Amino acid sequence: MTEAIVPARPASGSGLDVVYVLTLMQVAFLLLAAVGEVLLMGGNPAFLLVPIIKSALLILFAVEALRGRRWALRGLTVLAWVTLVGVALQLIVGLFPAVDFTLNLVGLMTNVALPIAVIWFCRPHLRAIKAARKQARAAAVGRGWPAQVTVPLGPAYPPPGVPVAYPPVVQGPPVVQGPPVVQGPPVVQGPPVVQGPPVVQGPPVRPNVGAPR
Repeated sequence: MTEAIVPARPASGSGLDVVYVLTLMQVAFLLLAAVGEVLLMGGNPAFLLVPIIKSALLILFAVEALRGRRWALRGLTVLAWVTLVGVALQLIVGLFPAVDFTLNLVGLMTNVALPIAVIWFCRPHLRAIKAARKQARAAAVGRGWPAQVTVPLGPAYPPPGVPVAYPPVVQGPPVVQGPPVVQGPPVVQGPPVVQGPPVVQGPPVRPNVGAPR
C-alpha cells in the first residue's frame, strides 16, 4: 500500500465563494449588454456569439473554482486580464477624434472593478495550491516516490492523512510462441556432365608440287 499526501479541501465561506458570486454578476451584466447591443444593431444575432462563449467559460471556471481546481482559477484570472487589456485598448483607441468611446459606470464596474476583484481573490488560492504541490512533491521525493506527484483538490479525493491504496499492476498473458519452422528436404544435385572424346585432327594437306601445268 502506498500513501499519498492530499491537501485539504477549500473551506466553505472562503474567497472562492466570493469569486463565484462576482463571476455570476459579470455574466449577468455581459449578457444584458449583449442583448442591448443586438437591439441597437437591428437584431443581428452575430453580436451574441462572443458574449455567449465568454459567459459559458466564466460559468464553467466559476463552478470548478469552487472545487479548488487550479486550471479553473487560472482560467478566471486569464479572462479577467483579457477584459482589463481590452478596456485599456478601447481607451487608447478612443483618444482619436474619429472614434467615440465612453466608459460609463456600468462598464467601469463590469469591465474594470469585477475583473480586478476576481484576480485579487484568486491569487491567494493559486499560491496555496502551488505551495501544497511543492510540499507534496518534496515529501514524495524524500520517501523515494517519483518526483512528479499530482495533488488534485476536490470532493472526489479523501481528506488529508487518509492513505490511498493504488490497485496492483495486472500483467497480461504470457506470449505464446508458434511452432518451429520446418525446413524442406535438401536439394539433390544431378549427375556430373560427361564430356565426349577429344576431336582428332587429320594429317595436314600437302600441296601437289609435281602436277603438270
